[in-house]
Amino acid sequence: VGVVVSAGKMDKCVKVRIPKQVWNNKIRKYFTEHYALLVSDPANSTRAGDVVRIRDGYRPATRAARVAHIVTNVISPFGPPLGDRAPVPSDEELRGERHEKKVHKDERQALRGRKLALERV
Repeated sequence: VGVVVSAGKMDKCVKVRIPKQVWNNKIRKYFTEHYALLVSDPANSTRAGDVVRIRDGYRPATRAARVAHIVTNVISPFGPPLGDRAPVPSDEELRGERHEKKVHKDERQALRGRKLALERV
């Protein structure tokens, strides 16, 4: 769970700030520190200030190498309500979209005569 810090600057990608507890041995107390991750947002449905839940995901080919997580849902929206935004796609929808892209790619390569693609089609 984290807070969206930056949204709208990159297409389908947001920066999420995640808190972590760090032990200070001198004071003998835990302090909160933060780190940021670039997270895939396939529907561009988050805004800066939203509290979101993320999970590990595959690295999309069109994304930067640093994007390795994906938004699963918006816990607490900030700004416009969730009804006015595009819905966050579910895992099944994302898997279906990814499968369709692979099938189209195999069809294109089969037309060019690639042996592996011909076997898969």
